[in-house]
Order: sequence, then structure tokens, then C-alpha cells
Amino acid sequence: MGILPLEEVEIVNIDNGNRWSTYILPGKPGEGQICPNGGGALLCQPGDVLIIWANEQCDRAEVMRKGHQARVLIADENNHVQDVFYQTLTPNGETLDYSGYGKENGKKITGYPMMLGV
Repeated sequence: MGILPLEEVEIVNIDNGNRWSTYILPGKPGEGQICPNGGGALLCQPGDVLIIWANEQCDRAEVMRKGHQARVLIADENNHVQDVFYQTLTPNGETLDYSGYGKENGKKITGYPMMLGV
């Protein structure tokens, strides 16, 4: 579904190391605008590279039973989606298998399987 208006997000500025929490206000569809407001506007400059993410709280027992998948979007210099990949936790007995950078078509950008203990 993606990030919703008024949803809380975390932002990291790759260019200067600043980090802050804020919420999403919708812009004009298709324009690719990312416009920090308030105090966040003082933490970045036009052209800075930002990482923006929203967290989802999940019940640990449910993740152990059903697994979990996070969708990651990579934007180009105009803030349009350039690529999408998935990071997946798959139940495996009493552990979870982690698979990063999987594509929707089943191909992987790069696989880094690792075991996560309970």
C-alpha cells in the first residue's frame, strides 16, 4: 500500500547525517516532491539524498508463524520509483530465514541469507 498521509516516518539525510521523525503530508500526484517542513526543513538542502521509512509493529508470534515482508523503493533523482525490492522473513522451524533484495518476479538483486534466532 505504501506510506499513508499523516503516517509517522523516520528520515535520514545521507549527505549530512541528520536524522528526524515527522509525518507525511500528500503532495501533487506524479510530481515526485519531497518537501520537509518545519524543523526538518533546517536539516537538509535541495538535492540532498534522503532515506525515508515507515515502521510497522507486528506481533512477534505472528511473524514467527507467518513471516513478514518489507517493500523497499529506490527513487531516481526526480523522486520517481526506479526499482523495488523486498526483504523477507520466512518461518523455518523455531527460527526465521532472512532474504534481502528479492524482486517481485522472484529474482534477487543480491541475496544475503542469514538465520535469526528466537
